[in-house]
Amino acid sequence: MTKYNEPLQSIMDENTPTVIGPYTQAMIYGNLVFVSGQIAINPDTGKIPSDIESQVRQAVKNVEIILTQAGSSLKRAIKVNLYMTDIDDFPIINRIYQELFNTSYPARSCMEVSRLPGGASFEIDIVAAK
Repeated sequence: MTKYNEPLQSIMDENTPTVIGPYTQAMIYGNLVFVSGQIAINPDTGKIPSDIESQVRQAVKNVEIILTQAGSSLKRAIKVNLYMTDIDDFPIINRIYQELFNTSYPARSCMEVSRLPGGASFEIDIVAAK
C-alpha cells in the first residue's frame, strides 16, 4: 500500500470575504483542492445580496477566486455541494449552475438546510483537482 505524504497547504485569499470562524478558505492536499463553504458575502461591502440569483453568483465568484489562488478552476471541479434554505429556489440555482459548469458537470449534492451563516440563503463548497 502506497502512503501519500504530501504536505497540507492552506489558502486564505485577501480578495474574498474574511472567514467567520476557525477554518481556512481552502486546503490543498496533493492535487486536490478542498474549498470551505462559501456564502454570498461581497468582499467589497461585507453584505449579502437579498435575491437568490445574486447570492448564487456571488458565492460562486468567491469560490472561483479561491480556486484560482489554489491553482485550479471551476472547470476542474470534482464534487460540488449546494445548500439552500428554500428548495423552491432550486430551479434558479440549477439554471445558474448549468450556466457556470457548462463544460463538464462534476458530481453534485443538493440539499435544503434550515439556516446558513449570516442569514444567507445559499452556500457552496467544492472539491477540485489542481
